[in-house]
Amino acid sequence: MRMIAEGVDTFVEIGPGTTLTSFIRKIDRGKTVLHVGSWEEMEALEKALQ
Repeated sequence: MRMIAEGVDTFVEIGPGTTLTSFIRKIDRGKTVLHVGSWEEMEALEKALQ
């Protein structure tokens, strides 16, 4: 995957499903993958990233 080859180590999927999250975990379990499926989860992610 090009993004991993370029050094990206954190991925955030925003939306109701987790398809992309699942793909990244299968490709490289060492990467950080976050899923945001609701407004409440978005607020929690924002606080965690500060």
